[in-house]
Amino acid sequence: MDKQLRVMHVIDSLALGGAERVAVNLANALAEAGIETHLCVTRNDGLLHQFISDKVNLLMLGKKHTFDYRAYRELHKYIIKHRINIIHAHSSSVFLSSLVMPKRRCSLVWHSHYGNAIVSKPAFWLRFSKHKIDYVFSVNNDLCQWAIDKVGFQKSQVEYLRNYPDLNTEEQLHQPLPGTGRMKIAHVAGLRPEKDHFTLLRSAKQLQNCDFYCVGGDFGDDYSQKVRQYIEDNSLQNVHLLGARTDVAAILKCCDIGVLSSESEGLPVSLLEYGLMGLPVVCTRVGECSSVLGDGKYGILVERGDSNALAESLRILSNDEALRREFADKFQHHVLEKYSKEAIIQHIIEKYQTLIKC
Repeated sequence: MDKQLRVMHVIDSLALGGAERVAVNLANALAEAGIETHLCVTRNDGLLHQFISDKVNLLMLGKKHTFDYRAYRELHKYIIKHRINIIHAHSSSVFLSSLVMPKRRCSLVWHSHYGNAIVSKPAFWLRFSKHKIDYVFSVNNDLCQWAIDKVGFQKSQVEYLRNYPDLNTEEQLHQPLPGTGRMKIAHVAGLRPEKDHFTLLRSAKQLQNCDFYCVGGDFGDDYSQKVRQYIEDNSLQNVHLLGARTDVAAILKCCDIGVLSSESEGLPVSLLEYGLMGLPVVCTRVGECSSVLGDGKYGILVERGDSNALAESLRILSNDEALRREFADKFQHHVLEKYSKEAIIQHIIEKYQTLIKC
């Protein structure tokens, strides 16, 4: 029997989101490791397209709606033609993946990125797909337990898989950052409710001597409109919405502090990117953030929604260069040691190999 790995990662879009970046990073890393790797984007193109390695076989499916049978047929034929034996589906793309799986020809891995899934019931698409899923990677330990207790997976089917940062540290700024040149604070998170920009903005009102750079996709919805309206109503000229950017490493290199004000998280890639780029961090105590920061050993943790604590922690760091350097050095060393791409990719490959032998 042919046991050569032929892996397809499946993601809904190439927008600059956390799950999307993980999918692209994993596909690139597997291809670099010599694994035949395919990446299926089910719906929309995006800025991450330019970061996909030439070694990755890309399929842009262009699915128009949930039950787009043309897309189903095209993906099913592609899987058979290329003899895919591992489908690694990210987030909700597991629903489509479960529908098109050839019988007895491949294994289905679900990569759960949902930071707030533990407070909700399993979605319809997950209840439908569960019996076809062979293994689950979750981005935090709470999600692992949720998958076992609420969805019904066996403990042996589920594991916590660490994210890892993967930035081009040599890239240059596409355009100069706005602001006055004072203390610069980076907030890398798309304009989504779970990222809780309002806690950040309330903190920014108390720190007029700092410039805040919000990097992430603007989806033009009610939430993003409310964020913009709050900035305008409170004359927050020190807050700069930079939108989705492909020069994240260069932006972080220009900043003094990294911050996350999230209401909910899994394991945010942006937090690891702060560490990789040598930034001290203030972060809410959600998801795996506390674990990543050593429960305060490698950065400052505050409770979710507490804008005063967030502002005070940022004020302490902004006024103490020695403390910033101490936290930055410790966190960078921790990220490089515990969240290395090489170790994580090797572990994933070994898990794939186990699944195709079953």
